[in-house]
Amino acid sequence: MSFQPHSQKIFNSLFTNAAHPVGWVAKRIKIGRFILEDVHVLSREGSHDLNDTLRMANDKSRRVRGAQSRYSEPLPSSAPPRILSIESEDYLKASSRKGITSASIGAKRHMFRLLKLASGDIPVSDISARHILDFWDVHRWWPKDAHLSHRYRGLTDAQILAAGKKANSPPPKSGSVKSMERNLAAFFNHLLRVRVIHHTPIDPFMDVKSDLMGPDARRPFSDEELKTLFDPKTFLPWAKKAPHYWWGPILGLYTGARVNELAQLKVADIVEKHGHWGIHIQKTVDEDLTHNTGMRSRQKLKGKSSIRFLPLAQPLLDAGFLDFVADIRATKHPRLFPHLSCGVNQKTGQLNGSGYGRGLSERFSKHLHSVLDLPKGFSFHLFRHTLASALDDNGFEKELIATITGHEIKKVVPVLQESYLKGQPMLLIHKQLQALASFHPPVVLPRYERGQFRKQLSRRDKFHP
Repeated sequence: MSFQPHSQKIFNSLFTNAAHPVGWVAKRIKIGRFILEDVHVLSREGSHDLNDTLRMANDKSRRVRGAQSRYSEPLPSSAPPRILSIESEDYLKASSRKGITSASIGAKRHMFRLLKLASGDIPVSDISARHILDFWDVHRWWPKDAHLSHRYRGLTDAQILAAGKKANSPPPKSGSVKSMERNLAAFFNHLLRVRVIHHTPIDPFMDVKSDLMGPDARRPFSDEELKTLFDPKTFLPWAKKAPHYWWGPILGLYTGARVNELAQLKVADIVEKHGHWGIHIQKTVDEDLTHNTGMRSRQKLKGKSSIRFLPLAQPLLDAGFLDFVADIRATKHPRLFPHLSCGVNQKTGQLNGSGYGRGLSERFSKHLHSVLDLPKGFSFHLFRHTLASALDDNGFEKELIATITGHEIKKVVPVLQESYLKGQPMLLIHKQLQALASFHPPVVLPRYERGQFRKQLSRRDKFHP
């Protein structure tokens, strides 16, 4: 069998036959000076490997025949496509160098595992919309506990998928689908940027719709819910267990900050600026990680607009928040809530990416659902909507509200924040305090007493870095 550069029909015929499940054999393939004998192709992956070999041989043969030209061959405009397993590993290594958490890298690795099962280990340029459809089918039936259950040990990925279908595994949650969607988009957009592919196969499958029939877990707390939540009969017995139980919900109500932003605060983040005490939400180097070459802070921020100074509303000062800060400062521990863990993998000892907020969020959610009959999904985040909605109802501009909550509005607020913070910080703090003073939730905050958590703070073995 001979293969000449102009014989495209023969070339296409080879790979049509290669797709046949039983494979094929060629006694002799000739491309210019290159000769391949006794070629056996038994799988789709093998046919793609041969495809790359023949194209390189064809390219070299063409260059030799055109060697009489006085002009050098131009360099290729893009990197040659490689198989999925190689591209994915390089992508994961690059993600690790960027400082992406191990949990995020694990999610990306799982995505590649399912994509390889759907498409095969083929060149990424050959992944089509058909493969993406197959990927969503794989994601639908992949058992949720496949990485934990003993019943799947020793099985191939195809066998695990078949077992999931046979057991009628429940469909993945919308959050899982959106996470997979984001990871797919990030990978193929990366391939587009480095010009490995010329179009992304996932465009027809973007924008997964949310279920609009379920309860709205992104609404504010009602007045009655707040009264019940901070009822001294139920709140105080629970809140006295640990400092973050006491102050987490109170700070959430009067700052509108994200749960992780509050849970990861350091004592040094509580500062006085222009005569007003407040919280500086930022990311700073951890003392014990100062000399690390990689990760130097366990704190995480959602984006640039998250960096902000939040003046403390008067009810927080009246409730004794600064007395609590003094108690924590006396322990010499750098964090405001030393009993919260950043989340560590029990086997590897590495951070699992959950952040300090997970512990506070889980404990508060358990208390929330014990005192209020709310659907699953209602969480600490409702405090954020409560403050933002109240300030909006009181007539304050969305741009000012966003400087308090750390939201980003079409690139306007980061510029506004930067301008205020560098040019007129006193004016911004004054406006923020005016807005916060208009917020009057129907609750009476308990008064913190110095030394209230003396017993809990004396157990240094219970502290986390």
